[in-house]
Amino acid sequence: MNNNILLLGNTLESKIINFFTNNSNPSDKQVHKFAENNGINKHKLEEEIYKFLSTFLCGGKYQSSSKNLIYDMDELKMGDRVELEHVDKNSSYAKYIARRIALDHLAEFDGKYYYTALDKSEKDLETKMEGGNDNLYKKKYIKYKNKYFKAKCSQ
Repeated sequence: MNNNILLLGNTLESKIINFFTNNSNPSDKQVHKFAENNGINKHKLEEEIYKFLSTFLCGGKYQSSSKNLIYDMDELKMGDRVELEHVDKNSSYAKYIARRIALDHLAEFDGKYYYTALDKSEKDLETKMEGGNDNLYKKKYIKYKNKYFKAKCSQ
């Protein structure tokens, strides 16, 4: 799997992201081997992994918004389903990560309406793409079995 789009130079962060992207659910032994192969102290690597997790879990609109927001539970359930597209659904953490992403999006709109609006905008976009009125979408997307897929361009 080519994930070069995630890499932002030859940094430790990029190496870690690349390693985990290409090694789903690695063992401790594999992580330590990665550290050894890259000349990284294994304890320093573990600190960087913790920093990566904290960046996600402690950042975002949910963390910075008022904890007193009242979330619309129907919207939150929609968000839980939608945001699973960002995670490995086989992971025991999938539902927690999806929920965290959903909370960030809902916090942008006082805990309401985000996923209803997203659903409507996606339906509007599908209608626009299927109608063939927009050449931009025809160039960037490929239609296959009545679904559109992002066109892959080689560099």
